[in-house]
Amino acid sequence: MKKTNRQNSSIKFYCTSIFDFNYQPNSYDFIYDCGLFHHLAPHRRLHFIELIKSALKDDGYLGIVCFNEDGASTISDREVYREQSLKGGIGYSEERFKSVFMKDFTIITYRKMKRMTDINGLFGEDFLSVSLMKKA
Repeated sequence: MKKTNRQNSSIKFYCTSIFDFNYQPNSYDFIYDCGLFHHLAPHRRLHFIELIKSALKDDGYLGIVCFNEDGASTISDREVYREQSLKGGIGYSEERFKSVFMKDFTIITYRKMKRMTDINGLFGEDFLSVSLMKKA
């Protein structure tokens, strides 16, 4: 926070469920999800995207960290409902991930996270993927 204050920036962090969060539409420059998306059932995924789009300004960004195929089950949407389980979370291939977001966001980058050892407090696990997108 000290660095942002020196640059006359204002950042507010909220830690709550997006489904319960009371927000002003079109008011956020950046939303970051680290661990929710890959735990959403397909019907909640649609609601998640609508909430994000509503909360972001027209030129806003979405950053996501989610399981890739090395990190979780590659269970299909149909199987989620047939088995009534996410099997601990959905692992997204690049193709599957992009198919979910490409209608509503311009995907700037999508890549597998680099595994990091505890060097300077940096975090990284190769069973996760990261993406930066801009509201379309």
